[in-house]
Amino acid sequence: MRISSVQFRLRQVRGFKDFEVHVREFMEQAQVQGANIVVFPEYVTLELADLWRSKLSVAPAFRRVSEQFHGWCGYGEGSL
Repeated sequence: MRISSVQFRLRQVRGFKDFEVHVREFMEQAQVQGANIVVFPEYVTLELADLWRSKLSVAPAFRRVSEQFHGWCGYGEGSL
C-alpha cells in the first residue's frame, strides 16, 4: 500500500469549484504516483471558510465548510 501525504498551501478561492480543482490536482498527482491513500492536513478546508466569512460568524462558517466538504467527498455514494 502506498500513502501520499500532501503539503497544502492555502490560497484564496472564489467558490467551491476552485477548491475542488485545487484538491483534485493533489489527488491526481498522487494517483499517478501509485498512491492508494491521500492524506491532507487537518486545515485543508480552511480555504472554504473565507467564502462565508462576511455572511456568518466563525463557528457557523466552519460548520458550513464541514457540511460542504463531506457532501463533496460523497460519503456513502462512492469516491472521487
